[in-house]
Amino acid sequence: MRITILSIAVSIIAASLIYAAEDEPWFDMQNCEMCKPLMEVPGLMNNMTWEHHKISAGLVSISAVKPEFVDSYKKAQQSMMAINGKLMKGEPVNLCNMCKSLGDIIAAGAKRDMIESGNTFIVVTTSDNPEVVDEIHTWGERTNKEMLAMKQSGHSGQH
Repeated sequence: MRITILSIAVSIIAASLIYAAEDEPWFDMQNCEMCKPLMEVPGLMNNMTWEHHKISAGLVSISAVKPEFVDSYKKAQQSMMAINGKLMKGEPVNLCNMCKSLGDIIAAGAKRDMIESGNTFIVVTTSDNPEVVDEIHTWGERTNKEMLAMKQSGHSGQH
């Protein structure tokens, strides 16, 4: 009987944690140091797209930026890489849940390849570990869902 009650209690706690995670804001582009560079250029968020597509070993993420915003996007990327450098040194950085989750996936051993072609930027995130692949897929699904909600609400980066 104890095992059954314990199993039920663990299931309820796990379900409430999953619900809480879904209920928390995914993006905080005003306060997240990694996302903030994208917000610093007026109109950038409204002149680019970012979508994620599942592949067997992970995810293909595609950003398409209107040509007149490519230089601004590249500058934002440079700022984001500087923030990443702080993270790699162990310095404290304020991150939104989306960025924290991606960091966890990378820390779990995911590999990332980046391709630039004109005004299109592609990131392929993969892993040989099926559990990490599941995390990558979940991250992509949630990010797509939140991007769609943000677009439908008329907000550009403020969630």
